[in-house]
Amino acid sequence: MPLPLMTPGELITASKWNDVTALVNNLEVRLALLEKGGTGLRITQVLPPGIVTAGDTIRISGSGFDFTRGGQSVFFGSSRGSEFGSDSSDSLLIVKIPDVVNGATPSGASITMTVGNLNEFVTWPLTIKSRPVLVGGGIEFGYLNSSPAAPAANAPITYNFRLASLSNVDLTITIAPNVQLGGAAVPVEVHDSDGQLRADKTIPLPTGVSKVIGLTIAQVPNVANGTTFTVTATASAVGIQPVADAAPLQTVGVAGDTPDPTIANLTFNKFDTPGDGTFAGPAVGDQTDGTISIPGNTAKTVTIFLDTTFSQIPVGSIFKYFSSATVVTGVGWTANPNALEGNEFDVAGPGEQDFPAFDINAPAAGQATIQFTLTRQGLATNNKRSATFLVKRT
Repeated sequence: MPLPLMTPGELITASKWNDVTALVNNLEVRLALLEKGGTGLRITQVLPPGIVTAGDTIRISGSGFDFTRGGQSVFFGSSRGSEFGSDSSDSLLIVKIPDVVNGATPSGASITMTVGNLNEFVTWPLTIKSRPVLVGGGIEFGYLNSSPAAPAANAPITYNFRLASLSNVDLTITIAPNVQLGGAAVPVEVHDSDGQLRADKTIPLPTGVSKVIGLTIAQVPNVANGTTFTVTATASAVGIQPVADAAPLQTVGVAGDTPDPTIANLTFNKFDTPGDGTFAGPAVGDQTDGTISIPGNTAKTVTIFLDTTFSQIPVGSIFKYFSSATVVTGVGWTANPNALEGNEFDVAGPGEQDFPAFDINAPAAGQATIQFTLTRQGLATNNKRSATFLVKRT
């Protein structure tokens, strides 16, 4: 492989240096073969040159591979390549590097490729990067309760949130809590499910795991009973959609509402028709669970889906839930459960994920505060979970 000429003062990049390294390694292998007499199994070239990635397909040129007799073998370190292209022959091996190569790293590691036939083997140096893992799925994040039930001035309180993985990989979740009281932020600690203080506000979350984490105010500010404040938090990680949730509006000296423990979360999921609007999680100081923006200046109806997970239902039991919507503020707005999806949910234990649908009838302009609620049949208290959104025309 001839190397391109460089102009005086031109920077030697990593890719150009890797080309030089590959050429030198190639010459060393070819020289060793000549010193052996130049007969039998040999490798003369590997393409592409330079760094390769697990999962890539490479072309190994040479002779004596014994492909037509089924005698070929290719190892990348201790990981064997077993997928060969149909154009492979005794002088050309087209082989896929395994998706997982022992010893490969994200930045590239030196791995010895060993090629054998029926009688002998030769080696060739490669630099192999590990294959990037594509993150799929997401997380669930929802407020559960507080301990104690009522916040008190000059006393600690912990707000418990359920955090669950729906991802195909282990995640490191960053928790961004926000408590606003009297226009000022209140410091909040993040604790893992075992009570460990996470000073960096990150929570390790293996795939498929659910845990309850605590957001602790070490000391509620010295304010009078009846003072209200907000508690919100956002959970995020690389490669997934962030999820935000909020405790009901808190009042010093008064026990807050406790959501139904079998309704683990209730968050925005999507618009039924892409392009009908956008959603943003709660901003600092918000007393809602986020903002839904609907573009345009004519009256229209949009359908949204919420995301909820039912849990802690005894196996063998079926719990019934109803969905409803209330326009708290806003003139000319209405919201109702979607007729096609219905407003009743029969959920068998231990629980499942569902997506309640609602129709929002938006006037040509203005904004509204709309509360969406799931209610469990058969209980008079602590039987609901609500999400309240600011909905506006833009």
